[in-house]
Amino acid sequence: LTYQTNGLVDNDILGIHDTAAVVLSGGLSRTAGETVAGGPYAINQGSLTANNNYTISYTGSNLTINKADLHVTAQNASKTYGSADPTLTYITDVINNSIVQDSADSVLSGSLGRAAGETVVGGPYAIDQGSLTLAGETPNYNLHFDANDAKLTIDPKTLTIIADSKSKIYGNADPSLTYQVTGLVVNANLGINDTQASVLSGGLSRTAGETVVGGPYAIIQGSLAADNNYTISYTGSNLTIAARPITVTAINTSKIYGTADPVLNYSLADGSTLAAWDSNGGTLGRNAGENAGNYNFNSIPLTITKTADGSDSKSNYNITIAPSRFTINPATLVITADAQSKTYGQFDPILTYQTNGLVDNDILGIH
Repeated sequence: LTYQTNGLVDNDILGIHDTAAVVLSGGLSRTAGETVAGGPYAINQGSLTANNNYTISYTGSNLTINKADLHVTAQNASKTYGSADPTLTYITDVINNSIVQDSADSVLSGSLGRAAGETVVGGPYAIDQGSLTLAGETPNYNLHFDANDAKLTIDPKTLTIIADSKSKIYGNADPSLTYQVTGLVVNANLGINDTQASVLSGGLSRTAGETVVGGPYAIIQGSLAADNNYTISYTGSNLTIAARPITVTAINTSKIYGTADPVLNYSLADGSTLAAWDSNGGTLGRNAGENAGNYNFNSIPLTITKTADGSDSKSNYNITIAPSRFTINPATLVITADAQSKTYGQFDPILTYQTNGLVDNDILGIH
């Protein structure tokens, strides 16, 4: 606190050359206070005194405290889609020393703001001063906000998709490949109400193949995709193809003893169908034997061929034989007695006959 003096004696004749440093001691002071609003602060004489050659006539003045410049610089921030905004932070140069110990919390009120938007592709969103202002009616600072090109970035949220296990019967069309979804955002505060239909497009697919032994077939993500607000975490599953049940019904047939077997035909029972691309052929077999009687069908040399590539696809079916039989009927044997005669009193001659219809080398009574 400085001052001006008037009245110091400077007289060569008397040999007096007074100066402020020689005459005065002590110093001025002022009324207490460190705020802008509290000023101006009166500067008073304080401890300033003169030697005995002077009396002091003091005229005071004021100390004015001007506002300091406070610079606020915004910092970058980020969040995950669908979550609440983080606190938008900044750095300041508030005064904090031995005289004044301010903090940002004590000097500032309100908070930073940002451009509106809640999507990933709409960002990054510029951070602005928002409601941030100086606290108090007469602040001690002039606020200077520097956006510093700060942005809020919204990162995609992880959407978990788990494929459902599926199965079908060989030859049938694939079932719909479905999945379970977790992680969709529903947040009324942010105005977000995402649904599976609004977020996802495309669909799952599976590895190629239509046979039982080639499976199970991996169910993969395929063309299933999410919008830009999500990244997909996918867990696959499998499609299993089960054997197709069919029932083969032998056509009851017969032959006459001693003749060759006819072709042993069969048909597929009602409700039994082959896959559209398959065809069938072959004949049945029966238990061995050539005597008259009933014989069970004992084998199905049934050939099922996949027409697309010619490969045997019998393993894709569970084949059942419906109960049926093959019958050998007795052959007709014609016996004609020979006419005979004898003389009275003699023994009968041997009674002979002629046969017609013996099979192969059969001898009557012996095969």
